This record gives sequence, C-alpha cells and structure tokens, in this order.
Amino acid sequence: MSASAITPDAAFVAARTRVGMGNQRQAVRFSPGDFSQLPLPYPDGFSYLTAATSISDDGSILHGFGYNADFNIRGIRFDAQNGTSAEIPLPSGTYDTMFTAGERGTSSDGSVVVGEVQDRANDGFDRAFRYDHGIGTVVLPQWPSGEWSTALAVSADGTFTLIRGDSFAAPHGELFLHDNNTGELTRLGSPN
Repeated sequence: MSASAITPDAAFVAARTRVGMGNQRQAVRFSPGDFSQLPLPYPDGFSYLTAATSISDDGSILHGFGYNADFNIRGIRFDAQNGTSAEIPLPSGTYDTMFTAGERGTSSDGSVVVGEVQDRANDGFDRAFRYDHGIGTVVLPQWPSGEWSTALAVSADGTFTLIRGDSFAAPHGELFLHDNNTGELTRLGSPN
C-alpha cells in the first residue's frame, strides 16, 4: 500500500493497494482505526491501475488518477459514500495525460481538485489545472514569461491554488498563488 493524503481527523487515508498477487493496483480509502480498506470502483474504461492521491475533509470524496483503456493516464473523482467514480474531463486544447495533486490537492468539501496536464502541442511543458465538479476543467494561468506549471495544492474553500512554475527570473521554478475569484496570479518567488 502507498498513501498520499489523510483527513484532518485521521479517520481516512487516500491510498492505493495491490490487488491479488499480480501487478494490478487499485485506489482505496484506508481507515486507520480498524485497518479496513474500501476499494474505490474503477470508472468506465479503467480496469488496471488507479491511485487515490487527495481526500476531502470528511473522507467521502477522493481524487486520483489511473490508466484508461487506451493506457493513457487520466484524473479520477471517487465518491466513496455512493460507491461511484468518474473520469475528470481534460481541459479544452491539446492536453493529454492528467495527474491530480496529492495531500492538499482537494478542497475541504471535495468539489475542487488541482494538478497538472501535459500539453501535446508543447512536449515537456506541463500546465497547472483546476477541476470544479459540475462545472469543468480549466488550465490555470502562468507567469507571462513561463513555459510550464503544476498545481501543488488548493485552499480549503477552493479559492486559492498554489502553483509551481518557471519564469525568466527563476527558470528552474518558483511559487505563485492563483485567486480563482479574481483571476489574479501573485508571485511568491523562490527560496533559492
């Protein structure tokens, strides 16, 4: 088993575990109190490798990623309470592979998840994304001189996203804060 995130009260853990004795992995919600595992269902078109990487405060909604039938990595939203799962839609454009952020990659209520998508038109230049359940997925802005970015975490209410990306001043990366309400991108800089 590998774990990625835990609820504030430590009641549930977002994880993945081996299925049987083979190489198959499945996303699970682990309960440390009784050591139980709730296998999270594969979305339509997925059947081999999935992982839960972030979790809502009450443990009912988890986000992660997995391989679809075409063996492409896509984001997944798991609803542990209702026993359902669905692929997170890609943003418009030439975006492909999607990874969801771990730890604080999900808002408290699970309605927002952030991460990165790969841009097929600009190989090697990943972009930060934000998915709002029921609304859709968008690519987040990056610094004007930047070429790549990834979303690391989202605030509890889903308003602010912590982004790591490059700029002329910091070609190896620095931190930015995106305000979803205003669209403002604030440069936080680099500790180096």
